[in-house]
Amino acid sequence: MENIWQKYAKVLVEYSTKIKKGDKVIIRSEAQAQPLVKAVYEEVLKQGAYPQLRIGLPELANSYYKYASDEQLSYLDEFAKFDYEHADALIAISAPYNVKALSRVNPEKQALRSKSTQPLSKIMLERSAKGELNWVICNFPTHARAQEGKMSLEEYTEFLCKLCYLNEENPVDKWCEIEKFQ
Repeated sequence: MENIWQKYAKVLVEYSTKIKKGDKVIIRSEAQAQPLVKAVYEEVLKQGAYPQLRIGLPELANSYYKYASDEQLSYLDEFAKFDYEHADALIAISAPYNVKALSRVNPEKQALRSKSTQPLSKIMLERSAKGELNWVICNFPTHARAQEGKMSLEEYTEFLCKLCYLNEENPVDKWCEIEKFQ
């Protein structure tokens, strides 16, 4: 029997990004989402594609904004640019430890960084519009997200599962049915 993360992974891989044999797939997440990251990684491999992991750690963003110079904040990461230019799919799994972690960061620093990464968004959106890049951003249930929703972790997990039809026998079929209806 499939667990909930395997079902979620199938939705992300088979429906949301339509991964196929030979695709180069970037899986970006935080370490806290390990069960879903592992399931997505396995589903990508089962499709005959090539997964590449980009895993972040808690508090690195705070360190970055605390110590990075304006020059560093303005730098466009060439490796990230390469990913956006060459990947066939991007699966981003949000799993924050603290949704307020950057609330005290200087907004000017954040604006400078945001401006420097705009070319990446442009590449992603242009390639997506041409059908060259499929992407999805999803949530993994965390205590931080549950607290934002004024729920327990268990309640938030149930909410997310219901919202994504992960309680269905085959959530991919359910999403295809919804797509047809729309």
